[in-house]
Amino acid sequence: MSDWSRIPQPPQPPQNEQRGGFGYAPENNQPPHPQQQAPYPPVQQAGNPFTQEPYQDPQQPYQQHTPSNPPPLPQSAWMGSVFMPLNPQNQGPPLQAAPPPYTGNVQNAPSDGPSPPPIDNIGRLPIRKNKPAKSMLIYLYLLLGVLILIIVFIGIGQLIGNKDSRTAKVALSGQDLAYTGVALIARNETTFSQENVSSIDYIAEEGTAITRGDPICVVYTTGFSEREYNNLEKARADLKNYQETLIGNLLAPDTHLQQLDNVVIERALEIQALVRGESGNLLRQEELMQQAVAQRQNYLRQKFADDPKLARFYDAEKNQLQRIDTWTTEYSATDNGIISFYTDGLEKPLASGTYNFTPQQVEEMIAGKVPEDDSVSKDSVDIYRLVRTTGWTALMISDDPDWHPIDGDSYQMLIESFKSTMVTATVVRSTKINNKQLVELSVIGNVEPLLYTRQARIQLSKNTILYSVPVNSLFEQGGMVGVVASFQEGEFFIPVRVISQDATQAQIEPVEQGYLVEGLNIRTFE
Repeated sequence: MSDWSRIPQPPQPPQNEQRGGFGYAPENNQPPHPQQQAPYPPVQQAGNPFTQEPYQDPQQPYQQHTPSNPPPLPQSAWMGSVFMPLNPQNQGPPLQAAPPPYTGNVQNAPSDGPSPPPIDNIGRLPIRKNKPAKSMLIYLYLLLGVLILIIVFIGIGQLIGNKDSRTAKVALSGQDLAYTGVALIARNETTFSQENVSSIDYIAEEGTAITRGDPICVVYTTGFSEREYNNLEKARADLKNYQETLIGNLLAPDTHLQQLDNVVIERALEIQALVRGESGNLLRQEELMQQAVAQRQNYLRQKFADDPKLARFYDAEKNQLQRIDTWTTEYSATDNGIISFYTDGLEKPLASGTYNFTPQQVEEMIAGKVPEDDSVSKDSVDIYRLVRTTGWTALMISDDPDWHPIDGDSYQMLIESFKSTMVTATVVRSTKINNKQLVELSVIGNVEPLLYTRQARIQLSKNTILYSVPVNSLFEQGGMVGVVASFQEGEFFIPVRVISQDATQAQIEPVEQGYLVEGLNIRTFE
């Protein structure tokens, strides 16, 4: 509980006094001072719109006082300690333990200084109006201006001194790629040619598979005529007739000769059956027939070796065959493959396996123009071509010149002429000249459907994840193209393959999968 007795209390008014106005009535019911019952009238300040009615005492009418005639102070022992006179040394009893009165000169205010307030304003505080905080607004404007200048200087510094600090985000471009174009088909084939060709006797069938050593054809050179064959047929007829004469003169039948004759007849019947449409290998039957005839001829030569006339008939046939051989060439297969006697003149230019052509040269060959080759004689004639089935090549002129194929990438190839032909093609190399893109594609597969096809429309498709980035984000480092990606650990160079691009965007894929994701921050450069 607080000790309220220790708190100083204001002085208590004397007992048996009555209040009157601002003073107190004296004892013994003495009337107060005639001017004591009314307080000081309020001062009407100049320029103050607020007014206050003067205070009036019902017992004492309002009296106007002037500074020269102020109202008297109330006379009271208690009020004397509150309302002190201006000159305490001349009025009232001296205070206890008060300092001695001041006896020096009083310094007056200079005449040119501000005049003291009027006497009517003593005891009242002047009303001050709050001034607007202009200084605070000025400081705020100055601070805002400084901030604007700082931002402007930072922006100018980034544009001039650090232009490569802008960033972009990696976007997911798509998963399916498709490219189209016209392609020149190059097969793994060898063409055999000969000069001064008069005629060709075809032995192998067109488009059939042959093995090494199989006979293909007989070629007759210029100068050979049918008369040589007629002479050969006459010599053989004379030999046959004389052999039949000798056999007829035998005293007893020759059983071995009869067996050889039966074999020849059987081979002849088998050939006739194949000609009528029965299944079998005609070439093989012809070989068996030739062997049977040769065995019969050798037996007769040995049986009648002592007959000089028969020997002359054999010599006549041999001489005519040698004469014919000087104008003929027999061809046999040098490797396994498919035989074809149809050529278009582009087999030799495309047979090297190294296709160092420009896009314009490929377009000309697609149109049917055969490149000039001084090493080939004008009198040379293509006899046949042997096509190997190990694979083939497509030289494609892309419809999209902005495509950037990557060596080693694989695509699914669809040949429009053969809707059911879908093969896997691998990019070998590409060449771009005059905004024309030439792509060499290698195909491992059966070439038989394209045995007679030289040019075709093709479609390439690939299922992969691509990303789209600004062209100015591509950066070259160490001979590789890539982007600079921002991670928490810092900035890192990520090598990429540029699949295609235009004036603003590039379609890329990372060399190593997993390093690029959608939304990744990358740097852009000027």
